[in-house]
Amino acid sequence: MIPDLRRQFNAAFTPEKYQRFLQRMEQRCRTAIQFRICETPCFFPASLMNQMAGTGEALVRQLLDDKNYRRASDAAVPAEFHTPGEERDPLFVSVDFGLVREAGSEPQPRLVELQAFPTLYAYQAALAQEYKEAYGLPDTLKIFFGDLDLEKYHGLLRRAILGKHDPENVVLLEIDPYDQKTLPDFLLTEELCGIQPVNIRDVLKQGNRLRYKKNGKTIAAPAQEWVRNGRSKKDLEYNWVFAGSALWKDPEQ
Repeated sequence: MIPDLRRQFNAAFTPEKYQRFLQRMEQRCRTAIQFRICETPCFFPASLMNQMAGTGEALVRQLLDDKNYRRASDAAVPAEFHTPGEERDPLFVSVDFGLVREAGSEPQPRLVELQAFPTLYAYQAALAQEYKEAYGLPDTLKIFFGDLDLEKYHGLLRRAILGKHDPENVVLLEIDPYDQKTLPDFLLTEELCGIQPVNIRDVLKQGNRLRYKKNGKTIAAPAQEWVRNGRSKKDLEYNWVFAGSALWKDPEQ
């Protein structure tokens, strides 16, 4: 996308540099990375990045400000499975674009996917930083928007994830987290925020509190407002897996 940077990178690239880059990433993540990492970063002009950011924000606002859409979205989930205390706006939003070049024009972004899901937020920042350091890319290249730098970004991410809670009372809950391909992000998030990846199979429910084991100690993760029966207003009386405002019942239970 930026011809001069692309030519410089390609001219200096060697397979040995790529292998060192992969080694740095696995050392940074403290685990093997089970998916392929591209040999090269992408070099995008600020104007295109700002266009995609503005388009993404406009699309999100178009949905959130549309009362008819919100009613239809809420109606798609049975009332008894609605999550109490759900906020109006999602805390995290990811927007994926593809780039399309039409004849005689510059590449234009086209929406691929939009999801209110916290995906790879710790990993992506580490990946961009390692690209710069492993390949000796210019310091003038930015990996964040606006006046954000790595320190400010990490601070913002910690505030979003932890809020005012003690890190040991916040968990990264997943099914078999240490078997997931996204484990590198889990471990980087643990390092950044001090929260532990917890297997949902190992969570203990005692009354209206959830507990997990940490260094042999049982830690409480309050669940009073996580999930309740929408009809009885009481704590959920059966095992559950939370994936948005929906309930999946284990057919073997």
